[in-house]
Amino acid sequence: MKQITVILALLIASSGVVAQETKDVDDSSFFTLVETMPEYKGGESALLSWIGKNVEYPKKAKKKRIEGVVYVSYIVDVDGKVVDVRVVRGVHKLLNKAAVKCIKKLSGYTPGRQKGKPVKVQFTIPIRFKMT
Repeated sequence: MKQITVILALLIASSGVVAQETKDVDDSSFFTLVETMPEYKGGESALLSWIGKNVEYPKKAKKKRIEGVVYVSYIVDVDGKVVDVRVVRGVHKLLNKAAVKCIKKLSGYTPGRQKGKPVKVQFTIPIRFKMT
């Protein structure tokens, strides 16, 4: 049986957009960069380790030898919960579904803060599916 590895790297979606000066923030809005970014318990290495242990390489994808990187976007809300998980750039529906399923289970963030108030912050993470 071929050994399968999932290689991960965290990529904070930062398109040069910074937190705007505003008194009232719409509940549906989110930021990509704030004064205090959300933090996963244990830090980035703990996040990558958790994802590596919890993402499942679909059996059908293994059988078809499908590989690639799925970019998943998610928002850490004001309570530190992961919401609005979606594929930004996918490879194949089997891998896309596996990546989203994994990230939807993610928990353990402290919320991001802007001007002392908790805010929603968007992240994008690439999940690499590679057979070895």
